[in-house]
Amino acid sequence: MPQTTYSNDYGLAIAGMIADSAGPQHVESPINGEGAVLAPGTIVTIKSDGTVELPKATSSTLNPIYGVVLYDESMPPGGWPAGGPVAVMRKGKVWCSYDGTAPGNMTVPNISHASDNTGSKQFARGYLTASATSTTAGVEITAPGGGIVARADQGVDTTNKLVIAELNFPA
Repeated sequence: MPQTTYSNDYGLAIAGMIADSAGPQHVESPINGEGAVLAPGTIVTIKSDGTVELPKATSSTLNPIYGVVLYDESMPPGGWPAGGPVAVMRKGKVWCSYDGTAPGNMTVPNISHASDNTGSKQFARGYLTASATSTTAGVEITAPGGGIVARADQGVDTTNKLVIAELNFPA
């Protein structure tokens, strides 16, 4: 059957897409220690065993932020599988998923890291947010403390809820 309809309303980007291929970049391929698929465009933290996972904590103390999961056409549908390598950008500009209101320009965005699967933010773990910090179980939000800046002046995709983040984590 032929395609008879199509959309003219495409978003600006894809979550995890590199936003500036000409600028300095650093990408590494740690192992996915999440126990589930890691979606592109999400923030990941590094565990003591050197694997990466979505941020989660019952307080405002997170494992160190490692970077942003990149999109790659060679990855399986949905993201990078558990136990395998995952492309993570540590330096450069990348399209990140956000929850709620897009972070403002040149601000250090907060990161959503729900500690359980019952809160309203359980599906926004690893997303940037302009929401206030919170230690309430299921809706925890923490400031990352540096290494990441939202660049709303360079792009916000409200259709797909993406914002450009500029990363500068040590190589």
